[in-house]
Amino acid sequence: MTLPPTGFATPRLGVSREDCYFYTHMETPDGGLIPGDWDLRLCVDAHLGFSDFAGRRVLEIGPASGFLTFVTEDRGADVTAVELGGNYLGDVVPHHDLDMEAANRERAVLLDRLFNSFWFSHEQRGSRSRVYHGDARRLPDFGHDFEIGVLASIMLHSTDALGVLTGVARRVSQRIVIVEAWKPWMEDYVAPVARLVPDALNRNPHTWWEFAPKFFENALGVMGFRVTGLHRFDGLYNGTSPYPMYSLVADRHAP
Repeated sequence: MTLPPTGFATPRLGVSREDCYFYTHMETPDGGLIPGDWDLRLCVDAHLGFSDFAGRRVLEIGPASGFLTFVTEDRGADVTAVELGGNYLGDVVPHHDLDMEAANRERAVLLDRLFNSFWFSHEQRGSRSRVYHGDARRLPDFGHDFEIGVLASIMLHSTDALGVLTGVARRVSQRIVIVEAWKPWMEDYVAPVARLVPDALNRNPHTWWEFAPKFFENALGVMGFRVTGLHRFDGLYNGTSPYPMYSLVADRHAP
């Protein structure tokens, strides 16, 4: 199975719920709830850095099932979401005993079901958001800037987090919101550190990094942004387990 080609996606219509993998809890227009791995409903404002989305063009990296996409759209945003596509499946941790071909086949199937979950909700809600399939490090000129960029729990999965951040910063004119995990070692650690997660014993194939907030503060400073907010909160994993997170808000400033 291959991923969608690079470029804007044609919406998938008539997707069956049984063909979906829901990464987040999703509320349906009729008041129902589809369970997913994460429940972000109680922390969504902190997740989005308490930003005002009314009338804003938003560039979202990695929408997954679209929870944040549709929330920001409901709040008045025009959203372009960027998903994996073309020949880029993302960065699997290449453990020496991992069958990479099998891992990539499994990943492609999972991603296809994840994309289905986005389009399932997109159609149900009558969403106007667009999806661009491609590499966030090499985003094209979309013909306009975006006022806000959202990168929620994305860069921990990339070997080239700075490349992703640079690619987004080129296209965003006002604000970048980053969400990552908060770890106990960060409490008294103020250096700009990205901590490598994989080792011989850690078998998580999709997580590369833990980021101290100062890492993003320094990197975004280079890119012309100044941190204006840092918010700590708990997401709910598997619906019940609190998972400490933070959102970092940075606004572009005049040279």
